[in-house]
Amino acid sequence: MLDDNLRRYRTFREKATASGWRDRDAVHEAQHPHLHEYQRAFLAIKAQETAVLMHEYLTDEHFGELAARVLAAQWFEANEPKDDKNSASA
Repeated sequence: MLDDNLRRYRTFREKATASGWRDRDAVHEAQHPHLHEYQRAFLAIKAQETAVLMHEYLTDEHFGELAARVLAAQWFEANEPKDDKNSASA
């Protein structure tokens, strides 16, 4: 689904650019690629397969930064100490 979304996004960006950003439909689609929704979904899937997939997207010009953020969040979750304030007994 992400690959399809990225293909559509690139196509609409090309159409918008070719029209001098006057093609309203293409401009609308180019301005709203919904990539952050995919990022949020991948953040929620805490699995090794997600990390592998995100590595594949690191070089994508439109999703690479979001993929890196998913990887950073996974690294942080796995490596940073947990806050024990909530689990401390009184």
